[in-house]
Amino acid sequence: ILVTASCSARVSEAEFFNAVKEGAFKAKADLQLLETHLQPADHPVQVQLPEGRYLKLLVLRKMN
Repeated sequence: ILVTASCSARVSEAEFFNAVKEGAFKAKADLQLLETHLQPADHPVQVQLPEGRYLKLLVLRKMN
């Protein structure tokens, strides 16, 4: 099981997922995505400040 997270507003959800996917490809690891999580309700995102949506977490399982 691999749990990886990012708390950088400079990295989007898509960029974070693609970085993990690229790392898995380079490592020749077949990963299965089990869960994705964003920040919880106690970290609300302001509409005028979308970069406030900065917490991202992936739970993956190595298949090989």
